[in-house]
Amino acid sequence: KMTFRKQLPRLIMDTLVVIIAVLGTIFCITTAFDLPVNPFIIVSVTAFASILFTVCFLWKKALWLLLPLGAIIILLSIFTSLFAAVGPSLQQLLHDILSRFSSAYPNFSFAIPAEPTGYVSGDYTLLFSILSTLLSVWMAWGVGYRSCLISIAGTLPFLLLCVIINDTPPHVFPLIMLLSAWLTVLLAKERPDEPASMDAMRLCLTLMSVLLVLTIVGTVYPKDDTHNQELPELIQDI
Repeated sequence: KMTFRKQLPRLIMDTLVVIIAVLGTIFCITTAFDLPVNPFIIVSVTAFASILFTVCFLWKKALWLLLPLGAIIILLSIFTSLFAAVGPSLQQLLHDILSRFSSAYPNFSFAIPAEPTGYVSGDYTLLFSILSTLLSVWMAWGVGYRSCLISIAGTLPFLLLCVIINDTPPHVFPLIMLLSAWLTVLLAKERPDEPASMDAMRLCLTLMSVLLVLTIVGTVYPKDDTHNQELPELIQDI
């Protein structure tokens, strides 16, 4: 039976990978669309949610914590005005994203929602804090089971949103964070008969190696002139 002390190294490393994946996803969106957010609040919420949900998936009996947490969030949304800004912020975000998409594909202009009327704070921090909490649940599940498919399924749609719809790509740092989380979960397969400390050490070494390689690639890759006349125009655009 795994005690807390024996599982602590794995808890730390799993939580770190979850935080990297979630923050990489969130900041890919906010940097690609130049959204005004408070990074400190988002990082704090992500760290708390990642620790909580990683604990839940390491000790399955702790999954019951999700039920009261969900009930508290629902009560807060009903009986307080804390979430009052989420609706207009989400509507504004959808309006901006689909407006950019319809500029390239005019046939989809009918799908653009109306821009919210009245005062819109323009603060997306709360919206992305909620998104980071939801992503933390999904990523804690994927990292806990060392499933690259689960991890990618929860985060890839947001990356595609940035790459396909937006002309400006996300900043390289959050992109490296997201890719490193994917590769770490892919390469660091869990071995059931192995002690948790060895599993955590392998996960740590894999994460460090992946981060180093991706950082080197992102640094040395030529950014100024990648135009090749021999390639078809469509491939050059991609």
